[in-house]
Amino acid sequence: MAFDIAVTDPTQDAFFKKAASEPGYAAKKYAEGKRSKYADALARDESVLFTPIIAETFGGWNKEAYDLFANLAGWLLPRDPAASKPLILSRLFQRASVILQRGNARMLLSRLRR
Repeated sequence: MAFDIAVTDPTQDAFFKKAASEPGYAAKKYAEGKRSKYADALARDESVLFTPIIAETFGGWNKEAYDLFANLAGWLLPRDPAASKPLILSRLFQRASVILQRGNARMLLSRLRR
């Protein structure tokens, strides 16, 4: 299994008009670009399962990311019988969002130190 994790901004010119009316449009289009980018390599090695995990800067995620988190929530559910799958799913998205925010903060701070 290979994951390509990326963040895209729905306000960029390539996405702006459609992203304003279609939730998740920027993440969906960016994921399509990732699939196109690796299409030749993936065609040569069919044993690799490729999944683009794309977050939007305003909090949206592509379908593959949602499906991955939903599967993880299902796998984690037996470990915490008191929690519901929607609660675990919510916690996974919250945790992923915080990790992305921390990474962005570190990136910005490293640029200020130069």
